[in-house]
Amino acid sequence: MIDLHIHTRASSDGQHSPKEIFEMAKELEFEAIAFADHNSVGSVEEGLRISREYGIEFIPCIELNTHYRGYDFHLLGYFIDHHDERLLQWLAGLEGKKRRQIQGRVRRLRELGFVLSAEEVLEVDSPLLFICPLSSRSDSIFDALHVTLPPRDGLKVKSYALVEHCRAISRSRLLSQRIAQLTEQELATILHRLQRLVGL
Repeated sequence: MIDLHIHTRASSDGQHSPKEIFEMAKELEFEAIAFADHNSVGSVEEGLRISREYGIEFIPCIELNTHYRGYDFHLLGYFIDHHDERLLQWLAGLEGKKRRQIQGRVRRLRELGFVLSAEEVLEVDSPLLFICPLSSRSDSIFDALHVTLPPRDGLKVKSYALVEHCRAISRSRLLSQRIAQLTEQELATILHRLQRLVGL
């Protein structure tokens, strides 16, 4: 079995380090894998190095975000030269644009009341948590921003995750136990509404 489209933390939507991915691939008995990170070859060198350790073939790859006649296409390139100077210069220019875009979005979030910085967002292993205050009642004007939480865990009565009141804070500042654990569906709903709120 092979998987030739895997994202590492070098991608904005990646969750795992190269080593973690190789450990999972070994457990699943994969024969070959490729890191197809968005506009980045940041994990390719490590992938080549540790592939020998795990006995899994590794293919250098990249996923390029492209636009053509108003459409967004993702172009996959395999067996690339990740040391190519022209490629690296082009990717560095994209990285600069992405950082400026992130800084603009963070400014927008801060205007909405979020407590976070661009530096924290850009940190690879950022210890940020989105904390949603719970309320037993809500104003109907904000219904579109509310996610209902049924009673469970330490939550005694039906409450609401107030999307417009979310805050991003450091884990080190958390002293109390959680009131209730959000389900994946609730979290996905919150993130979707937050994206609409900031115009993403």
